[in-house]
Amino acid sequence: MKAYTSILSAMRSQVWAIDEAKLYGILGFLAMKAQGQDAEAGVIADLHGSAAIQAARAQKVSQSSKGSVAVLPVYGLILHRGSSMGDISGPAATSTMKLLQQFRQAVNDPGVQAIVLDIDSPGGTVEGVEELAAEIRAARGKKQTIAVSNKQCCSAAYYIASACDEIVASPSSTTGSGGRVLRA
Repeated sequence: MKAYTSILSAMRSQVWAIDEAKLYGILGFLAMKAQGQDAEAGVIADLHGSAAIQAARAQKVSQSSKGSVAVLPVYGLILHRGSSMGDISGPAATSTMKLLQQFRQAVNDPGVQAIVLDIDSPGGTVEGVEELAAEIRAARGKKQTIAVSNKQCCSAAYYIASACDEIVASPSSTTGSGGRVLRA
C-alpha cells in the first residue's frame, strides 16, 4: 500500500498531456490500491490481456523493421524514462528517451529510407516530448517520417506525431489533442 501511495504522489507531481479519462482511470486505480483494495479479477485480466497484445504487436513491429523502413512502436503511456507501468496502465509504456535513441539510430542508418511511428497511445507526461518532437522535425529532408495513428494518438502522442512529415490515421482511430495539459 505504501508503494502505491508513493506512486500516486509522484504521478500527482507530474504535468500530463494525456487523454483525461485515461489519467483519471489510472489515478483511481492507484488510490484504490493505496487504500488496500483490489481491482476486480476481470479488470486485471483485461489489463493483462491488453498488455500481452501490445507486447506481441511490438515484437512483430521490431521484426519487420529490417530493410528500408524502420517501424518504431509508440504504445501505451508516454513517459520520460518509463518502460512499463504494469497493472496501472495496461499496455507497456513508451519511454521518450528510448524512442529518441531508436529514432536517432534509424536516421543514421544508411539502409533506412523512411521511419514510421506506429502509434497507439493516449499520451503521457510532457517531459521529453518536446525534445523528441524537435529531433523528429530536424530529420525532415534527411528521412521521410510518417506517423500512423493505429487506434489512438492523443495529446503527447499527437504532439510527437505532428512533428513527422505526414500523419496517417486508420478510419476508426482517435487522433488529435485534447487541447489541455493536466495536473493530476
